[in-house]
Amino acid sequence: MKKICLLSFLFLSLTLFAQEKSLVDSIIQHSKKKNVEISPALPDKEKEIKKLFDKILTEDTHDSTRIAINEEIRQKMAEALKEKGSFLFHFDSLKNLGKVYSDDYNLRVYTWCCEMEDLSYRFYGFVQDFDNETVYPLVQNAPVYLPAEDRQILLNRWYGALYYKVINVQKGDEPKYIMLGWTQLNPKTKAKVMEVFSFEDEGKVMLGSKIFKGYKGKANRFTFNYCSDLSVTLNYDEKLKRFVFDHLTPLADEKDNPRGCNGPDMSYDALKQKKKNWFSKKRIWVLKKDVDVRNDK
Repeated sequence: MKKICLLSFLFLSLTLFAQEKSLVDSIIQHSKKKNVEISPALPDKEKEIKKLFDKILTEDTHDSTRIAINEEIRQKMAEALKEKGSFLFHFDSLKNLGKVYSDDYNLRVYTWCCEMEDLSYRFYGFVQDFDNETVYPLVQNAPVYLPAEDRQILLNRWYGALYYKVINVQKGDEPKYIMLGWTQLNPKTKAKVMEVFSFEDEGKVMLGSKIFKGYKGKANRFTFNYCSDLSVTLNYDEKLKRFVFDHLTPLADEKDNPRGCNGPDMSYDALKQKKKNWFSKKRIWVLKKDVDVRNDK
């Protein structure tokens, strides 16, 4: 069972890798840095990390060993990301490592996870800032949890997730990025998360920012928990500039007993960006219920 989490991310990683190869030129074009050297040490560092990922998948290890191996992966990833040109380096042999570029090509988010013997999960991650040449570790110091929508979170109090989409939604001195992610809360419940990676005053970085107006008023993020045997949509509609997601409702089994989790009801909601007020340059994302997701005008 320990292979489920890593292998479930394999398809996503392969898809993202195919996108990465065509993005390198775009990254250079969008950046102020026109000459980026790639350190010759990176291929060897990649091989070392791959051996550790393979060890988790192939050896019958207990939790203490798995945690130790993942901590070593985290350490070696941190060292690799300090090397010149790591932002552009593909890491293509690391199929179990998620590697996602933001749409403005300034952030790259790395996440992975491992299943424990009790079927719980541990997540690991980094956010790499290209222009500022900074790497921010995402640290899960507690069991996986669903973050409250009304609170900001420190990077070392991370709840744990695999991020698959990163969109820049506020530019300037305090940029903000919305990150779409997936997590496994327990064997019966999964969750999707719409998180904000937020640069605050004095260079402080937080998870969460009150740029949403949702079901319960203003929120720092959106979360969607659902039954683990179902799939839920949460994505960004580039054409219409909106985030679209399944509307979730509590589910019951065949005998009308509550299942204790949610599922899609075949309708969709969305978040659309609007100005905060007439005089403000800042924008918020406002909930729109029961939207039409067909490919028409």
